[in-house]
Amino acid sequence: MSSDLAPPVGVQRTAESAGRHWISADEVSWSRFASQSCLLYVALAAVNHPLAVVKTRLQHSSGEQTNSTQAALRFQYRTHGLRGLYVGYVAATLGAMPGELLYVATVERVRTELGPVTQSLTPVLGEGAADGVRLFVAGAVANLSSLVLYTPVDVVVQRAFVAFDGTNQRPVLDAIRATWRDAGALGFYRGYWASLATYAPSCAVWWSVYGMSRHSLKENAHLPAWASDAAAGLVAGTASAAATHPLDTIKTRVQTGVHGPSASWWTVASSALRSGGISGLYRGLGARLMELGPMSAIGAVGYEMIKRNSRIVDD
Repeated sequence: MSSDLAPPVGVQRTAESAGRHWISADEVSWSRFASQSCLLYVALAAVNHPLAVVKTRLQHSSGEQTNSTQAALRFQYRTHGLRGLYVGYVAATLGAMPGELLYVATVERVRTELGPVTQSLTPVLGEGAADGVRLFVAGAVANLSSLVLYTPVDVVVQRAFVAFDGTNQRPVLDAIRATWRDAGALGFYRGYWASLATYAPSCAVWWSVYGMSRHSLKENAHLPAWASDAAAGLVAGTASAAATHPLDTIKTRVQTGVHGPSASWWTVASSALRSGGISGLYRGLGARLMELGPMSAIGAVGYEMIKRNSRIVDD
C-alpha cells in the first residue's frame, strides 16, 4: 500500500517545514517502533549470522589458513552443516536485542535534540551535510550507551563461534563458563575498550554517510523512497566496514583470547602485524563487506519503513 511508503500529509508537512527528509524522534510511537524493529532484527540476523560466524573465525585464525569468505563458508558447512553456520544464533539475536533497541532510540533522540544546535550549519553546509554532522555525533553517543549491554553478548557469542568444533553440544553455555573461569564477571567485558574504539567510529561513519547519501539521493536522483534508502544503506555499510575493519579484527582477537585472557589491545595489534602484516588486519574483510553492505541496504529500507509505520498521526 502507498501509505507504507510515504508519511501521511501531517507528518510530511512537519518534515518539509523543517527542511528535512527524516522523521524526528518526537514523531514516532516508540512502542510500535520497538515491536516492529524486533521482527526486522530477527529476520536480518537470520540472513547475516553465517557471515558473522565466518568473519570471526577468519579474524581469529592465523595467516596460513584461507582468507576467502566463500571458501570459509563452504568449509564450515561441509564440516559442521547448518549448525556450524548458525552456532549461537539464538543467544546472539535475543541477547543483543535490548542493546540494539537502546542504540537506535539513542540515535534518533540525539539526532532530534541536535537539530536546533546545528541549525546554523545548514546555510553553510546544506541540510544533508548538517544532518551528517548530527548523525556522526548521534552514532558515537548511541554506541557509548548501548555497548554496556552489548559487550557481554559479543564476548560470549564470539568465543562460541571460535570454539565450536561440532562436538560441543552447548557452545554458548561452554563459552559463558570459560569466560567466567578465566576472569570472573569482568571477563564478560573483555575487549570493552577495543569494542568502543571499533564501534564508535564505525557507527559514526555509518550514520553520517547514510544521512548525507540519503539526502543527496532524495534531492537529486528522483528515486522511489525505498531505492534511496537501500542505496544509502549500501554506501554507508561499505564505507563503515572498509574504514574500521582493522579495528574490528583487533577487537575480535582480544575478545576471543587468542593471545591469552589478559593480552592488551596493543599486544594483540602488534602480534597481528608481526604475523600477517597489514593484510593480516584485513582478514575477513570480504565477509564483513558482505555482512554490512547488502545487510545495511536491506536494513535501511526496513528501518525507514518501520519509522513511517510508527509515526504518530495527529487527528
